[in-house]
Amino acid sequence: MKKKPFIKTVKERLRGGWFNDDSGYKVNVGRYTYYIRIMPEKNRHGDITWYAIDVGGTKRGCVSIRIPTMAAVIPGVFDAKQGVLKYVKYDAMCSVNKDRDFTSGFGTKHMLKTALYFAKELCPDTDIQSFRFIDTSRKDCLDGAVVDLPYFMIALYGKTYYEKYYYARLKDDRDVEKYKHALARLNLTPRETIPFDEFDKKFELNDHQANTLQPLYDAADSFTAFFQSIRQKYPSTICQLVQRWVNKFVVMWLFSNDDLTERVWIIPSDKISSIEVDDWEIVTKEIISMDVLNREQHGGNGYLGVWDPNEE
Repeated sequence: MKKKPFIKTVKERLRGGWFNDDSGYKVNVGRYTYYIRIMPEKNRHGDITWYAIDVGGTKRGCVSIRIPTMAAVIPGVFDAKQGVLKYVKYDAMCSVNKDRDFTSGFGTKHMLKTALYFAKELCPDTDIQSFRFIDTSRKDCLDGAVVDLPYFMIALYGKTYYEKYYYARLKDDRDVEKYKHALARLNLTPRETIPFDEFDKKFELNDHQANTLQPLYDAADSFTAFFQSIRQKYPSTICQLVQRWVNKFVVMWLFSNDDLTERVWIIPSDKISSIEVDDWEIVTKEIISMDVLNREQHGGNGYLGVWDPNEE
């Protein structure tokens, strides 16, 4: 007997009142297989106001998303067409497959794209237009340093991780314009804008950073070219070379002390690509814990794996 389509089955089950609260799904989507839990949150009248969605593997809570229903509209408090990307965190066990390498690069992106697609499609009677989040993502580097990803990616590429891979944008249109204007400063020539001695003093580089970076700084025809030259010449130690001062550079100099990365970001749902479901099955709490992770809204808050300069 042919199995019903996954999306259609889940919607029918949810519309039926979620008759089995212990149920979840094991879903194979290409290279990886995930456990998905969808739990309704009801008000005192018994109406479903939110769906809490948890995606992960043998480790739960790798991606946590909340979807409001149309019944949950509260003017001025939140938008019923906007889901909340609450939490993302990479772990080697975020996939069910033990025979496949769940990498922090491809694996993290695959997992989050899968979670966003299912969050958009699975919950009945919702019309999600975007997912909001606050980007406080971080990654470990091969040189032992840890970077705050928004500032690191902006300096290197002029866009954040979520912009690059998920078409994210700042929610407020006024912030979008400020952001575009600020990023244009990356095109300025470093030595003509701030002499290196002043740059060194202003952003408090250590001796090793100053000695290593000055030749690259003086030779670069733009700040973007300066950061790219660090990546190209010192790929294995780039994080140590920019650690501590790159955040200050982005906030103080690029954004003029108005930290735009701390604003609310959104991922438009029409930018989320479809995911092909290869196979799926219903699982119970005896197979995997069904408790849904409940954290405050921090979309990128967590460990997104190891930063690989060859991949990025």
